[in-house]
Amino acid sequence: MFGKGARERSFAAAYQASVPGVAPLSLVSVPGCFCHRRTDEGGLALAETVAKALRETEGEQPLKFLDMGCGNGIVGFLAAAAARPRRLELVMVDSHSRAVEAAEMNSRALGIEAEIILADNGTPRRMDGTFDIFAGNPPYYSEYRIAGLFCETAQRALKPGGHAYFVCKNAAGLEPVVAEYFPEIEILRRRGYAILHARAAAARNMV
Repeated sequence: MFGKGARERSFAAAYQASVPGVAPLSLVSVPGCFCHRRTDEGGLALAETVAKALRETEGEQPLKFLDMGCGNGIVGFLAAAAARPRRLELVMVDSHSRAVEAAEMNSRALGIEAEIILADNGTPRRMDGTFDIFAGNPPYYSEYRIAGLFCETAQRALKPGGHAYFVCKNAAGLEPVVAEYFPEIEILRRRGYAILHARAAAARNMV
């Protein structure tokens, strides 16, 4: 039994993550959060790919960014840091309450504003057609049914010509799923992972 005034033990863990050209960010994870206590290499590959695309994109207007299956927010927060001085309007979604807790802790600590949503069915319909960029690391289990939800969410969430990025270890399994929603897919390689880059219909410039 704990005595009066006993400290509550914390199992949160901090580590640093960065993308080229950006100072490292200190991120916190909590038990139950994907890749607790360490950097997820797939998420880092995804963040680096998106960051590179953002740096190569001209324009000053804010971009709306959806990080689905966000975990502690590593992809979205690194992308927001890489985009500066351009602002990313971050929306983060995860089905696990501990991941949402970690993302909220990091948002406050980093001073990067984000709307963080606990949901197992993607974004609310009020957000359909409002995003410029989607990023996700979809799970492979359940015969890619969850990955299909990621793709369906990306398809309806993106503006015409918006960009979707999916990361996986092997493109052979995920590519047919993405192709059901996006007819043209570019496969990029980073850190031993495949990044599937697709664009929403009626393509136009990101800005």
